Amino acid sequence: MSLKNKTTVELYNLSKAVRLELNKRSIEYKELMLENSKHKQDLFSYAKRLVSFIESELKIRIVSKSRKREFVNIRFVLMEYLHTNKMSLKQIGYVFYRDHSTVITALDRAHWLLKNKDITYSICYEKINALITEFNKKDSNSLK
Repeated sequence: MSLKNKTTVELYNLSKAVRLELNKRSIEYKELMLENSKHKQDLFSYAKRLVSFIESELKIRIVSKSRKREFVNIRFVLMEYLHTNKMSLKQIGYVFYRDHSTVITALDRAHWLLKNKDITYSICYEKINALITEFNKKDSNSLK
C-alpha cells in the first residue's frame, strides 16, 4: 500500500483505524492476561487447600524444613502431582516455601525413586495419591 498518493484526510482515517485496532488488541491481551492470572490463583489456592488437607489427615507439617524421609517423600509426591496438573515450578515452590530449583531437584529425585522402585517411596506414593483422590471428591473446586 502506497501512502504517497493519499490525502491528509485519508491518512488521518487510516491512522485512526490503526490506533483503534491496536487498542482492541491491547484490551484483548489484557483480558487474556487477567484470565491467566485468575487461573494461576485458582491453582495456587487449590494447592494450598490440598497441602492443608494432607497435613490434617496425616497430622504432620509437610511444609516444614524437615529432611526426614517420610516428610520428603510426601513433598515429592505432592510436587509431582501439582506439576503434572500444569502448575509452574515457581508456584509449587511458593506452596512449599521452597525455590523453583529445589522443586526441579525434587521432581528429578521423585522420578528416580519411582523408576528404581524404591519400596518406601512407592508406599508413600500410593498413600498420598489415595488422599489426593479423597480430597478431590470432597473439594468442589478440585482439578478435573
